[in-house]
Amino acid sequence: MSAGPFCYHLSSSCLKPTRASPISELSVTDRLFIYRSMKRLLSILSILALATLTSLSAAAAEDVRTDTEPGSKMRSVVELFTSQGCSSCPKADRYLGKLAARDDVIALSWHVDYWNYLGWSDTFSKPEFSDRQRRYAASFKSRNYYTPQMVVNGRDHTVGSQENKVEALLAAHIAAKQAPRIVVNARKVGDELRISVGGDSESKTMGSEATLWLVMFDKTRKVMIERGENAGSEITYHNVVRGKTMLGMVKGGTLDVALPIAELKRRGFDGCALLLQTMDVNGLPGPIIGATVVNSL
Repeated sequence: MSAGPFCYHLSSSCLKPTRASPISELSVTDRLFIYRSMKRLLSILSILALATLTSLSAAAAEDVRTDTEPGSKMRSVVELFTSQGCSSCPKADRYLGKLAARDDVIALSWHVDYWNYLGWSDTFSKPEFSDRQRRYAASFKSRNYYTPQMVVNGRDHTVGSQENKVEALLAAHIAAKQAPRIVVNARKVGDELRISVGGDSESKTMGSEATLWLVMFDKTRKVMIERGENAGSEITYHNVVRGKTMLGMVKGGTLDVALPIAELKRRGFDGCALLLQTMDVNGLPGPIIGATVVNSL
């Protein structure tokens, strides 16, 4: 007998290969059996295909925790202005590390450059970070800026090493509903980080225009300081800001932005924060009204 194609007939005891017969030679009963078997097989394949697509979709669109969704716990933003050359700063740097580990706070460390002349040039400092602090001082109508300084939600400030005062400000802002409340979403979709702002009841009643900032940071960096006031100390810094970029402006509406994850990774950053911040008529920074963080890219 010559070789030929085989099909598998189902039986109660086994799967047994038999020689195929043309459909025209099969009885009505056999044809009905084949029809029902194929229908069951197609149903099973459809279920498997749907499950596969669902799995791929979930993998392609990875949700990043959104900190301002309605009903979720509000997260405050704490910004520390610090310097590697400041002997008063290490205590505040350690406290910022504690804040960075909390679920109710987005903590950021901005390294200023105005102490670099004291014998040690801060390796993370940038003039624009010092400028941000000076602009905060102008917004607070203060003639002084200093290190270590912590700014809470863009609304208030205090000495960064005084934990009790910072905690009091955090609690007061939550009680007064002054912590960020506008919804800011971030999702990884394929090779993009998709960001959306607004669309909730809070954003529709925004009284002023706000700017969305992308703040890029390194989660943890250790530095051995060789000269200056902290000479001989190895200090661990947390959520070290490396740069910021304006993504757009929003007032009472929505804003959608897509960023290439590969480009963010290429720059070497560990994570990023998204800050929705108001400005006054003079362009000075005001309250932060929306925020979220992406801790891994």
